[in-house]
Amino acid sequence: MALYATNTVRIKPGHVQEYLALAQKVIPIYEKYGVKFLGAFGAVAGEGNVVVYLVSLRDFAAWGDLIQRLQADADFQATQREGGNHIDGNVVQALTPLPGSPMQ
Repeated sequence: MALYATNTVRIKPGHVQEYLALAQKVIPIYEKYGVKFLGAFGAVAGEGNVVVYLVSLRDFAAWGDLIQRLQADADFQATQREGGNHIDGNVVQALTPLPGSPMQ
């Protein structure tokens, strides 16, 4: 069964454009390891400077493989260091579809 995940990123005030440029570097790294991006959303109400990504992976085993591969990827590690300049924190949640969900 597919595994879904959200990553809610809090962007430092005044850093939105720099963060968006960084995200364009990071997304292809995730994709080369099997992550499928289903959507990226910017907050228009509520807490400002927030971006939410919705992604899917093959299954939970793919999640574990992804973490190991990212930790060994020099390009990913470089983007993480750069991201520290623009990101004020993030929350990642792994999700599984509930019975009856159209996203099985």
